[in-house]
Amino acid sequence: MSEMHLPTSPSSAVPARRPESPALPGPGAAWGGAVMGLSITASLLGARVGTGVGTEVTALAAGVFIILLFGAMNNPRFDDVPAWSMMTMGLLALGSAADTNLGWVGAHVATWVIGSLAAVAVLLVQCLRFLRGEVPATFPGVLPLVTPMVAATNAAQLGHPAPGTVCFVASLATALPAFVRVYCAEGRRPATEVAATAWIPLGVVGQSSAAVLLLTDGAAVGVACAAVMLSLGVPAGAWAIVNHWGALWHLRHRPSPNPSRWAATFPVGTCALGTHTLAGVTGLGWADGVSTALLVLLCLHVIVATVGTGRVAVVQWRRSRKMSRCSSASGVPGTEA
Repeated sequence: MSEMHLPTSPSSAVPARRPESPALPGPGAAWGGAVMGLSITASLLGARVGTGVGTEVTALAAGVFIILLFGAMNNPRFDDVPAWSMMTMGLLALGSAADTNLGWVGAHVATWVIGSLAAVAVLLVQCLRFLRGEVPATFPGVLPLVTPMVAATNAAQLGHPAPGTVCFVASLATALPAFVRVYCAEGRRPATEVAATAWIPLGVVGQSSAAVLLLTDGAAVGVACAAVMLSLGVPAGAWAIVNHWGALWHLRHRPSPNPSRWAATFPVGTCALGTHTLAGVTGLGWADGVSTALLVLLCLHVIVATVGTGRVAVVQWRRSRKMSRCSSASGVPGTEA
């Protein structure tokens, strides 16, 4: 909060001003990661725990999506391609959750059609920006290239292997080289405030594993591809844990208002989905055990992201009220929070 210039005595000490954190972004596409995380949590809970709890989380995800959509319509910012790719993946994941928990196949089909078209659009736009050198070597910059992989999984779930295969190949052929570029880039460790983005590469690992198993009907080639992708997730996951969990400790007293904290949810969920699908195809009990552990980690990350967002919102609400009271007491009109 900005300090009021009040008269002080010569002996009074002036407290050092602490820098204020940026304001929490309003509802919009930047929060699409919340829909992604909540939706895949709903799908996994519905499949592993029960459709009752899965339906409740699906309803929550749908409510968040509607709020964000209205916010995005007021301030579209179409130049923020990663944000709109998150909204697209959130829509696709929400449709899958509605089908899993409520049996709403029609809603799943509708979200798949709309989401697939949007996924191709963000992929093409971001690829063009990569070719022009307009995209920095960061994990969020690769998100639009992962989006068609989510559409591929949805296509396989709905029994449409042809468009699913096209989306699968397009995503894998572009996202993997882009992620390698980010890992090899100088200063590849994400900043503390956005350390949760270190989980993003796990999204293509888990999603491609589930997609290839469904698209190949559990054939040996699909199992082999899924095994390779999931094995790549082991070092990537360890690297993400070191970066993200270490940052959580550093930020425990000053939570960041950055929406990127939700980046630690959906990728973990895709790996839980991939290992669960692998267990269903092969009967490997250990794979289902890994899936269960990842589901627990996903729920933990969702709770951490929710609490972190809530803490920042409460701090900024209190700051706004305090500013308002100070303005009223000093007779200064129109001071903004």
